[in-house]
Amino acid sequence: MPRTEEELKKRRKELDNTPEGKMRNKILKWKFNGLVCDTQDDYELVYFTWLYSERCEECNKPYTVKKFKCMDHCHDNGKFRNILCHPCNVNKRMDNTSGIPNIVWDPTSKGWQYRRTIDGKYHSKRSKDLEWLKQYKIDYENEHYY
Repeated sequence: MPRTEEELKKRRKELDNTPEGKMRNKILKWKFNGLVCDTQDDYELVYFTWLYSERCEECNKPYTVKKFKCMDHCHDNGKFRNILCHPCNVNKRMDNTSGIPNIVWDPTSKGWQYRRTIDGKYHSKRSKDLEWLKQYKIDYENEHYY
């Protein structure tokens, strides 16, 4: 049994590198970020869904270093939704003043701004007309994403 603080740190590091330790740490991170499940079995089900996911459930592309997988959940109630690549997870956010993913109020220009990253390329467009920008978003994403 470890007695010194150094031995305890070494033992903790060894435990963290086991499959059980990796699962425990990932679930703790998700809980900290707001994931809410009813039972420990539900957390483990989300973990194994994440672990064995090979393609993004939004764009259906395989995960890469830049498109790593993320657990997506509702920030209002904490419930699990699906496993997405990072760009799709970020682009899905709706916690902005427009209520539309990727369109936010830009106080600098006193207008709306559409921001989107597709295949590692950042794109931005500004307009004072929210309806026009909504249509621009639809047209741009149909041409470059779908």
